[in-house]
Amino acid sequence: MRKRGIHDDGLLWEMAKDRVAEIALALIVLQTTAHVLAMRFTRMAAEPYLASTVVLLMELVKLVVCTAVVFYEETNPINVLWTRTVVEWQQTLRVGVPALCYVIQNNLLFIAATELDAPVFQVLNQFKLITTAFFSVLILGRKLSTRQWGAVALLACGVMVVQSSTSKGSASGDAAPMSTRGLTAIMGACALSGFAGVWFERMLKQTGVNAASLWLRNVQLASCALPLAALKAWYSDGETIMRDGFFVGYTPLVILTVLLGSAGGLLVAVVVKYTDNIMKGFAASISAVLSTVISMNVPAFGFRPQPSFFFGAAIVFTSAYVYGMSPRVFPPQEKKTELPLSRSPSEVDAESEGEQDN
Repeated sequence: MRKRGIHDDGLLWEMAKDRVAEIALALIVLQTTAHVLAMRFTRMAAEPYLASTVVLLMELVKLVVCTAVVFYEETNPINVLWTRTVVEWQQTLRVGVPALCYVIQNNLLFIAATELDAPVFQVLNQFKLITTAFFSVLILGRKLSTRQWGAVALLACGVMVVQSSTSKGSASGDAAPMSTRGLTAIMGACALSGFAGVWFERMLKQTGVNAASLWLRNVQLASCALPLAALKAWYSDGETIMRDGFFVGYTPLVILTVLLGSAGGLLVAVVVKYTDNIMKGFAASISAVLSTVISMNVPAFGFRPQPSFFFGAAIVFTSAYVYGMSPRVFPPQEKKTELPLSRSPSEVDAESEGEQDN
């Protein structure tokens, strides 16, 4: 029987990473669909909860989960956490940039979920593919093919058609008018999502002395985001929290919204780690289709789309598909590097052989 070598172990490791990415993508589709519908439904309640407190709890849950994983994986977790978050404070501050963006983005998403129907929310949210493409070129130095730039332009057209369809529907009395506040919120969230996602992708895929595991990076991210979310909650809703309590308006469905939001942040990190932000857009597109189908069949949502909405949505989904299926073009100086959750078998074998040679 042929002895298994380093090449075989490396191949198995690559297959395992691909399977992890596929599972994470499937889970993101389900999580995003459920999260958007839950946000929309809970914001329709007679006694709405404070969105700022939900964002705060989402960051707290992510911090607890990631810290628990670090304690499970590391032999000296307290020393690792202290070193990577406090001693190496420069790296933590760099992670603080996307942390601030994510806190603002999550608060904007709750505003958009309050003002927009779930399908409209999901379709307009595809605009983040444009912002992600822009910041990928600007920050990561990636090059987009002609087909990808065409898909970006097509996506912009689709978003405009969807916006126009809701405006015509409101004029004829068949649909509620699109809220300018909701439209501004979702566009702002898309811009922040693109910038923060690309910035965090760069940090996740760092190598050398600045490299860190997926879970450590999320601990750093949540450690920065948690105090920022607390400041936002106190600044915007401090009086209400003192008068009515932190959990005013909370129901089991709101708690589910918190858990879904926390899970989404972790799943996105896994997908970005093993693929990139482009694949994340695929999952969002599929989720938008599911949200539309569900909203049309749930009377409580009261969603009655115009025919032009489906036309615009089809343009958006087609552009997302074309963009994702286009081959990626890397500049000569860019190297595709990544740091696994733990060392691969090939790396362990290579180190062992090097020690034996010495």
